[in-house]
Formats: sequence, C-alpha cells, structure tokens
Amino acid sequence: MEMECYSPAKAILFGEHYVVYGAGGIVLAIEPNNQMRVGVQAKNEAGALFYKSTISQSSLEIGADECIKKQNITHPIEAVYKRLLLQTPALEKMDVNVRLEKCWPIKGVGNSASISAAFSCGVRTLVRKSASQKDIFEDVQAADDAAHGRASGIDAAAVSMGGVVEFKKIFSSSNEEKNAQNNLQGSKNAGARIERITDSQIDGYTFILIDSAGKNGQKASTKEQVELFAKEKGVKKMPAELEEKERKKIVYEYEEIYSDAKKALLKKDANLLAKCMNQNHKLLQNANVSSPEIEKSIKISLDSGADAAKLSGAGGKGGAAIAFVADEKVEKVIDALKKGKISSYKFCVAEMGAHCE
Repeated sequence: MEMECYSPAKAILFGEHYVVYGAGGIVLAIEPNNQMRVGVQAKNEAGALFYKSTISQSSLEIGADECIKKQNITHPIEAVYKRLLLQTPALEKMDVNVRLEKCWPIKGVGNSASISAAFSCGVRTLVRKSASQKDIFEDVQAADDAAHGRASGIDAAAVSMGGVVEFKKIFSSSNEEKNAQNNLQGSKNAGARIERITDSQIDGYTFILIDSAGKNGQKASTKEQVELFAKEKGVKKMPAELEEKERKKIVYEYEEIYSDAKKALLKKDANLLAKCMNQNHKLLQNANVSSPEIEKSIKISLDSGADAAKLSGAGGKGGAAIAFVADEKVEKVIDALKKGKISSYKFCVAEMGAHCE
C-alpha cells in the first residue's frame, strides 16, 4: 500500500526564539507543499524503515527493533518512526518505504517539521487508518525536539493545522491556563495555546520569502541557533526548567511588539505591521541570531521598496528572511534581490495542514 503525502512549509512572521520561552508567535503555513510517497508492506519478520531524502546525507535505513532500542535520536524521521512503533506494535513487522519527492530548497521554512508531518500522516493513515491533527502535531513535536533540542512547537502547529496560526507555549499548570489550551498539546513538558487567525490578508501587500544562502551556500543548524539565543540571554536550563520570572525576563522586550502585531493583522493596518516586523528583527539582530547574509538580504529589500523585512526562522548563516511589500513594488524588490544573487519566492498561505491522497 502506498500514499502520496503533502505538508506545507512555514514562515514565522513574529516570535522566532521568543516563543521557546512562552511568548506569543504568529506563523504562516505556506505553499507549495513538500511532498513524499509513503508505502508499507507486511512481513513475517522484523521490518525496517527505508527513507530516501532529496539530500543524500539525510537518507536513513534502520530496523524496527534497532530503532525501538536506540537512545539519543537526532534524525526527525527516525524520531517519528520510533514513536509510531511504540504506539503501533503491528508496525514492527512492516517495511516502511519513504521517498521525499519535493522539498523547499531554503533554510528556515520548517522542512524537518514539514516532512515529519507528511511521514506521520502517511504511516498513520496506512497502518492506523486515521491521522488526526493532534496526532500529527505530537509526532512532529517529538521530531523537532529530537532534531533541535528546544523546539517550541510553533513549526509543528503550522504544518499540522495549516493557515495563519497564533501560537503560545504554556508552562504553568494553573486551572485557568489549562482551560485555555487548545486540543493540540505541546511537548511532554508543556501545553500550548494554538488558534488560527482568519482573514489575515492585507489587501495590496505581498509577503516574499528570501533565501540568503544563495546557490550552494552554507547554512547554520537550527539547533545551534537555538542554543546561541539561549547563550546570549544567559539561559543555562531548558525552558520548562526555568521559573516564570526568568522566562518573563527573556521575553519582556518582545511582548509589546507582539501585541501590536496581532492588532495590526486584525485591523489590517499595513503601517503598524511593517513597524512591528522591523522592530522584531532589530531584537533578533541584537541577540546575534542574524547573519551578514540575512542583513544583506534585508538591506536590499528595504532599499528597493519593501515596507519591512526581518529574518524568519532560526536565523544564522544562510537563513531565511521575509519581506512585506506593496504589490506595485514586488517585482522591483525581487529584481533587486536577483541582482544581488539572492533567491526569493512569492508564496500562498496553505489552508490545509499535512494530508494524504
């Protein structure tokens, strides 16, 4: 049995790094979707996972028995596979063949979360006959925790739900906050408040996603960037181990920006949204999670007519940026980036999360 599986990538509009410590974030699920083919075949003996990636070093072959016993997993697909094996004993005697067919060629768009979501959706649909958003979210969060160490859950929310998503990680166990939680839960240490923002499009404006790495450029790892932000903020514990006052000390400088950004989206205030994006980037720049490549991309974007531009995702060498541009200036900005040997992409908000056909 085989299925074609699809999952959106993501572009974080607000909250990179700060969401890890409980601040609110806004993320866009974006098309075109990443795409993979997933197949399962029953056996009379222990099965295995055969995962072929578009990047050879990310491909993976591992037996079911070995995966169950393995500790310290860092490969996101392997992390989902182990979780599925523990939940579904019948999977232990199946070969799982996976081929990633299309994948965004840019850092910072949540590819590890997206491909994990497609994989989760495919295997769950084929073996368990159902794949809920909640199940996919939890699988992806396990994958991102394994790959990145301090994953907030914002990527998992975007790729499992689709649309424009407001995300806030919850660490407290108070009854008030428990009651406010969405059905989608965060990692084992925390819950999350997750809501879709409807009708967030601002007429007359377009978002452009920018790849600062250039052709064959090197890219910083998300895990390293998350650890760098923690180091810059003097954080030596995992987020859930911090006291509330410690987390508030980290996020206070960002919270007013986030509040204004949400107002801007709801009121469709382009000027306020642009102001908030530029302010958010300045904070990330001050935290040293930007890079010369990202700063070059942002300068070109702003100089050629973008109202705002900021890094999107973890940042670092070769990271992504997102620009907010009036429609009549979009081609001018894209042309200027191209002259600077920088790739850029117009995209659509993906209304569907991970799904199979």
